[in-house]
Amino acid sequence: MLIQIRIRFLLAFLLLLASCIDEIELVPEKDQLKGVAINASLIKGDPSIISVLVKPIFTFSGDSRAITPVDEVYLQNEQGEQYLIENRVAIGQYWQRIDPSFDINYEDRYQIVAKLADGRVYESAFVQVRPKIPITSLNFEIIQQNLLNPTTGNLEARDFIQYTISTPVVTSSMGKKPYLRWKSLKTNRYLIEQGIICYTTQSADVNYIGLFDGNQFTTDTLTDFPFFTDFVDGSFSDTYYFTVLQESLTEEAYQYWNQVSLSINRDGNMFEPAAGLISTNIRNASGVEDEVQGFFYATEQSVITIRICPSDVGRSTQIQVCNGCLCQRTEPPLFWELCD
Repeated sequence: MLIQIRIRFLLAFLLLLASCIDEIELVPEKDQLKGVAINASLIKGDPSIISVLVKPIFTFSGDSRAITPVDEVYLQNEQGEQYLIENRVAIGQYWQRIDPSFDINYEDRYQIVAKLADGRVYESAFVQVRPKIPITSLNFEIIQQNLLNPTTGNLEARDFIQYTISTPVVTSSMGKKPYLRWKSLKTNRYLIEQGIICYTTQSADVNYIGLFDGNQFTTDTLTDFPFFTDFVDGSFSDTYYFTVLQESLTEEAYQYWNQVSLSINRDGNMFEPAAGLISTNIRNASGVEDEVQGFFYATEQSVITIRICPSDVGRSTQIQVCNGCLCQRTEPPLFWELCD
């Protein structure tokens, strides 16, 4: 009898508890406008290059994976002259060499305009091209760092390659210290099947955003500054090329990429700064308020490439075999020279 009373009391308590819980609606309204992220860059060169990525901001609704149809994307200067960007390499992604008839110079200012199929129009702020800062040298050295062995659970000393860069940190214009961004690329070759060799160039680390604030240094030159470290893996058993693209940024562009870097590399440490909304210079120009993210910047790149041979990193020469790898090209790049 006592057991039955306890069971009835427990059931009554659970029913009371359930009635006090408010229902939480997790699925947003289907007709609600989704936010958009637009990242774009204008690289002055010969030829100049424009790249634009337009994508929806992630939501938890069933249409999270929906694409964002783009009607038109163009580059525009302050005189109202427009250059249509037509070369779409993927959904919402554009990359195009700019025809020399559309002048890209240091004096004019440029903006990106993206028109969506649903009528929304997004535009960036007008920005000027930042002139390049030359790279004096690019070097590397082999260092050892502790790496966790997932099998044993112990830290083991492993070989890493640390790259160092030398570059001025005072610009010629007005003597101001620059903000720099470094992009790192690696070029390898693989044997994909008997007699067919493939050459690929890709990011050395997709999560790496190398940034430098010249205002934090009192010197006028960076000398052998360590900026990127990579694990020495099987890729270094064959001829290996490492390329650095150095970009000069405005303070606003630097702050944007710094916030992106902090967001990507968060590890949950209690001493990390709180996550916040990342700054943007993109706005909705069609009179509709919605969430907008991303950034547009214009710069000129300095490029330097070095070759690393297996003997440089203490390895014997052995071409890598990769079945099913995406092959970018079967002809070697112009700079390619095999190690002895």
